[in-house]
Amino acid sequence: MIRRSFVILAFLAASLSQAAAQGDDIRRSLGEAQRAYQSGDLGATRIALEEALQLLAQRRAAGLARSLPGPLPGWAATDVPDSMQADLTDGTSASRSYRNAGGQSVQVSLTIDNPMTAQFAMILTNPGMAGSMGRLIRIGDRRALQIADDVIQMPVDNRILVTITGDGPNEAKLAYARAIDIAQLITRN
Repeated sequence: MIRRSFVILAFLAASLSQAAAQGDDIRRSLGEAQRAYQSGDLGATRIALEEALQLLAQRRAAGLARSLPGPLPGWAATDVPDSMQADLTDGTSASRSYRNAGGQSVQVSLTIDNPMTAQFAMILTNPGMAGSMGRLIRIGDRRALQIADDVIQMPVDNRILVTITGDGPNEAKLAYARAIDIAQLITRN
């Protein structure tokens, strides 16, 4: 298991060698893992590999945050994402809140690599099952599920889940769902 992870991350290290300076921490952790492995210290190898994976997940969370839409006309957004989470078991996520002059809010969350996302996408391939959970809707050419007027969930590429919530009007939630640049979201993450 350690050897397989090491081979994968050694390949990743080679791929990251041309990355920007912000990847230095990842390269440093991978280098530590390689040195520890070569010296036979499997415990230190594991810790350094896990650190590299966590740093990579954090970098992906920042990429997700850059994929959040800007505020729509009449709405203001938080300057930075409300939250970014990099969890190796639950996936990586980022969210941002938007508020209108009337005090209503909409929150857009993006989650990648959560095991439940692919299962949710499969539910949407069965309109009968999806219909029992909410209302099947289309956001562009994508299927989404709207639960009452409170939540919109849309899987993207079977690995990214867009969730839109809040007390804002349904039209605003739909507009924020349409404002997400899906092609950019897929290629950037």
